[in-house]
Amino acid sequence: MPNGVDADLYGRAICGPKPVELEALPGPIAGYTGSLHEDRIDAALIEYLSSKGNFTQVFVGPDYLGAATRRRLRSLPNVVFIPTQPYNRLPAFLSAFDVCCIPHVVSPFTNSLDPIKAYEYLASGKPVVSVDVDGIAPLADHIDIAAGPEDFLEKIRLALRGEGKSDPQSRIFAARQHSWQRRTDEIFSYIYAALEKK
Repeated sequence: MPNGVDADLYGRAICGPKPVELEALPGPIAGYTGSLHEDRIDAALIEYLSSKGNFTQVFVGPDYLGAATRRRLRSLPNVVFIPTQPYNRLPAFLSAFDVCCIPHVVSPFTNSLDPIKAYEYLASGKPVVSVDVDGIAPLADHIDIAAGPEDFLEKIRLALRGEGKSDPQSRIFAARQHSWQRRTDEIFSYIYAALEKK
């Protein structure tokens, strides 16, 4: 069963106050929420975006990076790390992002994932830019998928100009098709079908 999203929770934050952690940051903001792992985060892509992009990259979540990678990324002037937040605060961060990003390294591991953040990003209505991993393909109508660092940067720039794929209402509607309630209903349908066969 794929992941899902609490669309109502993320929807309520759309017009909420900006988290205090972001108030002093220069915009625009390209944001990420989730765990930071060596086998998930593409450090070279983040460095490239830092050197070429006129925006702040914000990463919200637990940091499990190795010491060397952590030093590399934390030394970048326009990259900000915010520690783990309570789940109910995450929608406010997404609401304050100008574009949401999935800068994963592309590997068999990341191709095996169904990124829950993709559903959460869409539920916020914000434009989404991702690397080309298998779990994003079902959402490709609403997520800009980049083929390499240069394309990732260009798609962020397009999204910041309001020229990204889809629009806020369509993204929110798409996320609602993947709500946890719909996932629950689908699970029950399989259970009932199995019981009827008995």
